Amino acid sequence: AHARLPDAVRRAHPLVLVGGAGWHSDALRAKLARAGDGDGDPPIRWLGHVDDAELPALYAAASMLAYPSLEEGFGLPVLEAMACGCPVLTSDRGALREVVGGGDFALRVDPTDVDALCDGLHRLLTDDALALALRQRGPDRAAHFAWSRTARETRALYRRIAARP
Repeated sequence: AHARLPDAVRRAHPLVLVGGAGWHSDALRAKLARAGDGDGDPPIRWLGHVDDAELPALYAAASMLAYPSLEEGFGLPVLEAMACGCPVLTSDRGALREVVGGGDFALRVDPTDVDALCDGLHRLLTDDALALALRQRGPDRAAHFAWSRTARETRALYRRIAARP
């Protein structure tokens, strides 16, 4: 999807991948290396594992987070990005729908539709008003999932269960 963006957009917003190697990553790494070798193509960077302490700065400096997961248990990277004011493009399925809520907090697309991914990337990277709105709204949505709230609600649930005969 990133490779399909107009040249000017790709040059202004090079692709940066974060995360450890997974299945078939050798083939992906070789493909990504070739993608950045073209005639003036921007480099594609694979940072590998990034320490948790460094993630907030990375999210805050990013133009956006693209997280088109096919299946997700929760989607913590999306929540972390929103908390840091980073606009998010993510999947329209699974737990990610709940994490990002309605269309006011992130762009959601079908993660198997490369055209939809490309359109979403293009919108977030070129529509300054949209990106700014998501930067401003993201922290409010992320605050809904605060650990302190989770702890309070879990404690209340345990108390209700313990009070049953």
